[in-house]
Amino acid sequence: MAVVEPQPWTSYADWLRERHGRPVRRVPVDAGFGCPHRAGGRGSGGCSFCAGEGGRAPGPADAMQPAHRGDRLAIRRQVEHAIAHRRGTEAFLLFFQAFSGTDAPVDELARIYDAALDLAPFVALSVATRPDCLDESKADLLASYRGRGLDVWVELGLQSSCDLTLRRVNRGHTAADFERAAAMARSRGLAVAAHVILGLPGEGLAEARATARFLADTGIDGVKVHGLHIVRGSPLALEYRGGELTAPGTERLVAYTIDFLERLPPRVVVMRLVTETPPARLLAPRRPADKAAFTRRLADEMRRRGTCQGADVPLLDPFTRFD
Repeated sequence: MAVVEPQPWTSYADWLRERHGRPVRRVPVDAGFGCPHRAGGRGSGGCSFCAGEGGRAPGPADAMQPAHRGDRLAIRRQVEHAIAHRRGTEAFLLFFQAFSGTDAPVDELARIYDAALDLAPFVALSVATRPDCLDESKADLLASYRGRGLDVWVELGLQSSCDLTLRRVNRGHTAADFERAAAMARSRGLAVAAHVILGLPGEGLAEARATARFLADTGIDGVKVHGLHIVRGSPLALEYRGGELTAPGTERLVAYTIDFLERLPPRVVVMRLVTETPPARLLAPRRPADKAAFTRRLADEMRRRGTCQGADVPLLDPFTRFD
């Protein structure tokens, strides 16, 4: 039997399997949440890289997206659909994926989370949101699910640690906002993951390194990272068509990702390395590698260089992932 060589980074799937003693599969749910940055009030039109999908995954589940926030029947259908396509899996992670998963009053969030968690034998809950859409009461609610024996993650969209870049893409929050939200979550025993985009306008290797070091200092537990995609209908699409910017192709993205991973402590689990935008919506890069091809290329190059995640972390960091 051929020996499978381990990846030169800390795989989330492997970590979940080791922690729970069996494979754990994500069950993504669109609960109809919005994005406060796009909406009225303090909203100011949304991020310039977003065309309005807000992390909503394409695919068969599109037909089952709820018409309004907390549509229980639609959420049930999504969960049942996801589990039906994962026969043989013994454990599941419930993931509130689309838009800002804390964008509702606390009592309404509790009803939505509770109803979804009752639909399957979940071992973990993960909620993706913005750092400026998490407050003390919402963090307390998320922490309460640890009392059910669940691992609870809060996934915070950072994208870059450079405030100049965050302003450039109209992100609507600062790196300090991320630090405050991460500290709030960690103080309650929540695991914190960061979302990062490499190759944002004006950014290169130096910024990838700086963001990784910022996250290491913040003490995050997981990371989802991918290269910039310029999608049709986004403000960045207008800049791209005007010749004002590019998106990193495979080789440039491999270089960015290696520099990023080398400065990320080995204890941080790598939850994503690729985002896959439907070709009909994608303007650039024009020939992105698919998930498997990019992962192979990245692993091969890291092995060729003799490097791995954490290779440039000078000291062992003091943080632990779970209490």
